[in-house]
Amino acid sequence: MYVTEDELAKLYPFYFFVEANGAISAIGPSLNRYLDESNLQQSLFHHFQFVSPAITGFEELLGQLNQVFIIQPRQKTELSLRGQFLELKEEGLLLFAGSPWADNFKNLEELGISREDFALCEPITHFLMVMEAQQTSLEKSEDSAKELSKENAMLEKRVQRRTARLTEINEELIQSQEKLQQEMAHRETMEVEQRFSQKMEALGQLSAGIAHEINTPIQFVGDSIFFLKESIEDLQRGLKEFEELVDKKDSAKVQRIAEINEMLDLDYLSERIPESIDRASQGIARVSEIIQAMKSFTRSESKQKALADINTAIESTLLVAGSEYKYNAQVDKDFGDIPQIYCYISDLSQVLLNMIVNSAHAIEERFGSTPADIVGKIALTTRKVDNDIVITIWDNGSGIPSEVIDKIYDPFFTTKQVGKGTGQGLALVHRIICDGHNGKINVSSADNEGTQFEIILPILESPDIAETTDEST
Repeated sequence: MYVTEDELAKLYPFYFFVEANGAISAIGPSLNRYLDESNLQQSLFHHFQFVSPAITGFEELLGQLNQVFIIQPRQKTELSLRGQFLELKEEGLLLFAGSPWADNFKNLEELGISREDFALCEPITHFLMVMEAQQTSLEKSEDSAKELSKENAMLEKRVQRRTARLTEINEELIQSQEKLQQEMAHRETMEVEQRFSQKMEALGQLSAGIAHEINTPIQFVGDSIFFLKESIEDLQRGLKEFEELVDKKDSAKVQRIAEINEMLDLDYLSERIPESIDRASQGIARVSEIIQAMKSFTRSESKQKALADINTAIESTLLVAGSEYKYNAQVDKDFGDIPQIYCYISDLSQVLLNMIVNSAHAIEERFGSTPADIVGKIALTTRKVDNDIVITIWDNGSGIPSEVIDKIYDPFFTTKQVGKGTGQGLALVHRIICDGHNGKINVSSADNEGTQFEIILPILESPDIAETTDEST
C-alpha cells in the first residue's frame, strides 16, 4: 500500500529518505527546522550522529535494520529522534520512521516540539504529553476539561485505528518469523545430518581399510597356527613311536629317555602345547569374525535398495558394538525365520548400532559401568508379522521419563549427560526408518525399569516398489 508525502508527513513528521549511496534525498516537515535543505545530498552520517546503537558506516547500518535507533542532528544535538529504518526494496531507499525522544516533556517543549511533531504510531506518548500540559488548566476552567475530553476522544479513535493496523502487521511478522525459524531449524538439522553422514562415511571407509589391512596378516597367523597344530601332532606321534622302538631291556637307554623327559618336561608340553594352539586358533577365529563384521557393517552405501538379511545385520552389529555392552549387559537373541527384504542395509546397520549403544548406556546409567555381577540385559527379536518385519530391542536400563518420551526424536534432544549424547541418534533413526524405508517405530518405557523399541519394516517384492514407495512418502 502506497502513501502520499502529506500522509507520510502526518504519520512521521520527522521522516527522511536515504538513497543507496547513503545520501539524504527528502525530509519531513518537522525535520526542516533542524537540517539545512541546501546541503541535503551530503551523507546520512554527515547530518546525524548515531547514539544507540553506535554505528559509523552505511554498510554497518544495513546489517542492523531490525534495531531501534536513537539519532541526533549534528546541528541540534539537544534533539534526539527514536525510530527504525525501513527498507523499500522496489524504490531502492531507506525510510527513517521516528519521533522526538527525551527523558521528560519539558525538554521537548524547550526545543519547540509540539504534538504535531509526534508520529501517529506513538499516540500514547502524545497522550501523556497532552495530559501533562493540560493538568494545570483543568483546575482553572471547565472549558479546559471539555477540550481535554475532545482530545482524548480523538486520540482514542486514532489509537484504535493505529492499534488495529499494528496488530495486523504484528501478526504477519510473527507468522513470517515462525516460518523463518522452522526453515532455519530444518536447514540446521539437514546440515548436522549431512555432516554426521559424511563423518560416518569417512569412518566406514577407514574401518573397512583397517579391516582389509588386518585380514591378510591374520590369515598368515591362522595358517601358521594350523601348520603348528598339525606339526605338533606329528611330533607327538613320532616321539611315541621312538619310545616304543627302544629296547626295554636296555636299562641305560630307558634311563636316559626318562632323564630327557624329566629335563624337558615333555609330558607337560605334550598336554599344554595343543591346548595353547587351540586357544590361539579360537582367538584368530574370533578376530576373523570381527573383521568380517566390520567389513559387512562398513560396506559401501548403495543409492538403490537391495536384498539383505536383517538377522545377519544384527549379528554383525553386535560384534562391532561388543565393547559397549560386554562388561555390563548380557545379550539375548531370538531370531525368527524372516525373509530378506529390499532396504538400505548400511542405514539399517547404523540404526541397530544406535539402538544397541543407547541400551548399553541406559544400563550403565542404572547399574554402573562395572557392576560386580552383570545384571543388565538386552534382548533382540525378529519376527514376520503379516507383510512386515518386526525388530524388537528391549533393555532393563534407566528408561525414559514419561514427560519427555514424545521429544526423543526431536533433533538435538537428549536425556544423556553432557558430552555423552549429541541428540542426533534417535532423530537419525526416525528419519532412516520412517522416511527412508516407509516404516514405523513404537516405543514404550518406564523410569528405572527399561525401554522397548519396536521397528516395523515393510516387505517389498522388488526394488522398484521400494523406490516408488519412498517417492510417494
